[in-house]
Amino acid sequence: LGEAAPEWVMTCPGMEVLIHEVPMFYKYDREQMNRLFQLEQDWTVRFNEYCQSLKSEQDLDQWLLMLARKMEPEFIRFYITDANGFQQSSNVSKKSGEWKLYSFYKGYNWSFRPYFIRTTVAMERRHSGYLSERYVDF
Repeated sequence: LGEAAPEWVMTCPGMEVLIHEVPMFYKYDREQMNRLFQLEQDWTVRFNEYCQSLKSEQDLDQWLLMLARKMEPEFIRFYITDANGFQQSSNVSKKSGEWKLYSFYKGYNWSFRPYFIRTTVAMERRHSGYLSERYVDF
């Protein structure tokens, strides 16, 4: 935070900048985190309302297609797994502006993924979803 000197420096010439700038970064990060938590809450309400409409005999793939259309444009893919990580539905993904079913991953097990156990335990304990860290999709 200052010029290099041959002796030990006892004062920090750039400290005034730090005292002013660091709280601004902290404030921005807190505001950003509050917006993300609010977004989580809003999506949880939307998901819960729609999930109440799922009937036990209803086809999961068709239900996910309807969910995807209601939840756009925020999401690019939906699928459902059981608590052990086995995918129960097809992937519902948006391709060329249209939601489509991809059954290739049906039955696939996702529990080995580093995020899976953390996600399912967090959702069970919180009784809601949560936003994960940024995820780069293929």
